[in-house]
Amino acid sequence: MTHKSPAGPVRNHRSRALWSLVLLVVCLWPVTGAANGSISPPAAVRLDAGRLDWSAVTLRGRKLLVPVAAELELRPLAAAELAAALVQPQRGQPVPARGTVLLLDYHSRSLGKDLRIRLWFRGGDLAVLQRSRLERTPGQERYKVYRYTAEGIYVTRRKPRPGEVKWPPQRWSQVSHEFIPYPPGVPGGQVVSDPAVLFYVAAVANFRELGEEIRLLSYFDDEMQVVTLRYEGEETVRVDFHMQGPQGETRVKGRRLALRLGLTSVPLDRHDGRNEVAIASLRQPRLLVDRRWRLPLELRGRIKMVGRVGVHLDQAMMHAP
Repeated sequence: MTHKSPAGPVRNHRSRALWSLVLLVVCLWPVTGAANGSISPPAAVRLDAGRLDWSAVTLRGRKLLVPVAAELELRPLAAAELAAALVQPQRGQPVPARGTVLLLDYHSRSLGKDLRIRLWFRGGDLAVLQRSRLERTPGQERYKVYRYTAEGIYVTRRKPRPGEVKWPPQRWSQVSHEFIPYPPGVPGGQVVSDPAVLFYVAAVANFRELGEEIRLLSYFDDEMQVVTLRYEGEETVRVDFHMQGPQGETRVKGRRLALRLGLTSVPLDRHDGRNEVAIASLRQPRLLVDRRWRLPLELRGRIKMVGRVGVHLDQAMMHAP
């Protein structure tokens, strides 16, 4: 499998759709339900893939001397490309590809970290098939591939030996394998997802009532976590970004009405406190999503020793109507 980072932001319709969504350092984000089946979001919150209007975004921000930025792309995969990318686990029955499978590909930079994440997931029920995490931070280079199965997660880890740092991560020769079984608290017949899927959910979920939630499961910080995406209301946001569409590029400046979504997480098997989701090193994240286009207009959160930080939409690539 070849790990490619997203291309740079595009300014014309022929360029590759590139999202720079400040998923800043999403160190293994949480998402869906449980062991491999179908996710069951609240009946009142319907997911409508047809309302996804964009294919790429870029967000940027700065607090004091701390810059925050990321690039991200979302696209459906053809069967042949998907088959070539998926790892065959040595243990466990792999989560199968059915229906539309999407690739979420993003690159974030914050606090000196250089992180690239790819996520292969089913658009219908948000089940994750595979996730890769490539860290290029100098001195901390490592590459992990997580292949999800019905019984647990098969993990392949790679690190470079001296002289290999500049090689493609698939060629790094320090390799280890591990199988992490799902804990007893994960019920059978459901799916395990990933936190990054929540950006897709934010774009297609039909939130109606204040306080509506979607809860998802994901493995991170060495344990299974339950992540909650909560609709907290509406807010007017000041924006200034470039939007590329079939008719060319336009500048959007002024105020936009946005949905405010909050993210929290708790360990599945423990009740001794919260373990907040970190998005691009931002704790206690709040995502402001354009009510009409569902573009991520702003990501807010806290960085230790720095305080509150906001990352704003800089560029967006839109689908044809």
